[in-house]
Amino acid sequence: LVDHKQTALPALIEQLDSEERDHPIRKLAFTLRAIGDQRAVPVLIRAFPKTLLPASSDYGIKIEDPELKRWIAKHDLGKGRSIFSYLRAFREVVGALQQLTGQNFGEMELFGVNLANTESQRHLQREQFHQIAQHWAHWWEANQESHGVDPAYAKARVLMAGKKQGQLLDKDMRETAAE
Repeated sequence: LVDHKQTALPALIEQLDSEERDHPIRKLAFTLRAIGDQRAVPVLIRAFPKTLLPASSDYGIKIEDPELKRWIAKHDLGKGRSIFSYLRAFREVVGALQQLTGQNFGEMELFGVNLANTESQRHLQREQFHQIAQHWAHWWEANQESHGVDPAYAKARVLMAGKKQGQLLDKDMRETAAE
């Protein structure tokens, strides 16, 4: 996929937009980071709220194949180690956003947050994740032109969890931008 990014990228973007599960989000974010194309930034922003998931684990995988090991080392977030890190969706999405943009908005403060048991806790957690995604979306809207991204890939519309496609957080996005 990395060697065929021009044809693979649109399908990967479409798949990540429709994905809700932890492992597929992990794989897609890793692949988009490895491709290194900033057209993936908006879909990664949209994916960020979907990384609020039940508790899970990162994985460390030892790779014996020398060629695969070199390729993985080139694209892994944990550079210079003898194992490959297959991280939770949250870490893979954040890592891809940070690597593709060079930006860091403190989103790692939410690293230990897992989907809670009560509805009131889940509501507050979703709000936190959406605030970070909205901040990214506003930054991207203001800066995407300087990254040379085709306007067809430039929109980073963040949906509130449970909203139907098209119901945007415009009011919240305007408030975040004003801060």
